[in-house]
Amino acid sequence: MYLFQGFSQDLMMLMGNLMKFKLRMPSFFKKALYTMTEKTVADVFNKNDFKDPATMKAVLSVRKYNSKLGFSEKWVTDFVYRIVTLAKKEPKPKDDDNKTNG
Repeated sequence: MYLFQGFSQDLMMLMGNLMKFKLRMPSFFKKALYTMTEKTVADVFNKNDFKDPATMKAVLSVRKYNSKLGFSEKWVTDFVYRIVTLAKKEPKPKDDDNKTNG
């Protein structure tokens, strides 16, 4: 359980840093958001030339956790995508039409 907690915490911090503006996309672009998440997860598992040392340290930490936990890239992509879509905050439509003045 401790390994999974560290893995998910480092992974979510890393995704937030790497996907910055992409997380602000509206929810109706679900397929595009999934594709971008898939690409970012692939970068985390395969890319070795991150410029920021803190990012590289987090990438290595996620890879180390993943080697112990044994998750596939597909599973990690689905996990991150579900968390991102749950965490997205979008403005709710105002219900002015249903309110009565009384």
